[in-house]
Amino acid sequence: MATVPPLWHIHNAGADALMLRFGETPDPALVPLIRAVTERLKPLQDKQGEIRDLVPAYATLMVCYDPLKNDFHSLSRKITQRLEDLEVPRQSPGHRVEIPVWYDPQVGPDLERVAQWHQITVAEVIRRHTARDYPVFAIGFAPGFAYLGNVAENLATPRLDSPRPWVPTGTNSLFFLFNFLKIFPRNPNSS
Repeated sequence: MATVPPLWHIHNAGADALMLRFGETPDPALVPLIRAVTERLKPLQDKQGEIRDLVPAYATLMVCYDPLKNDFHSLSRKITQRLEDLEVPRQSPGHRVEIPVWYDPQVGPDLERVAQWHQITVAEVIRRHTARDYPVFAIGFAPGFAYLGNVAENLATPRLDSPRPWVPTGTNSLFFLFNFLKIFPRNPNSS
């Protein structure tokens, strides 16, 4: 473990939230820091009720608070004091989860498009995709919606000009967006 000087900036994020920014771009090296800060702030949420929610993401941590108990400046001071002697683990304490994926153009409508974009075979797309682990940076807009990174440059593919309005049931829910991988916990069309 190493004690670190403040590696973040605190910004106002509205009437009842502030944002700790650790960097400008997603970086696997930030994950242990963001986890350590989140864990250190949890007692303010759990015991004291000063914080309503902690929302870690790629390079930020949003802190939602009760404006009747705190304001931006007082909570910023409390956070800064609480993080003064923060120790950050050198390695991420996460665990590996294997996700079964069915690679077939019938259920993965972009599989052939990715292969064509990179001028490789579908088999090579699969080989490249399965050749590495993808750390989870954040859980997204729906419960269980995981943002994984970073997709290798040799697979990163531009988005469609316009998104599909509908995805057939059974479609592979694993997809690339920018330089990240997203996993829907279930079919995005279902409710």
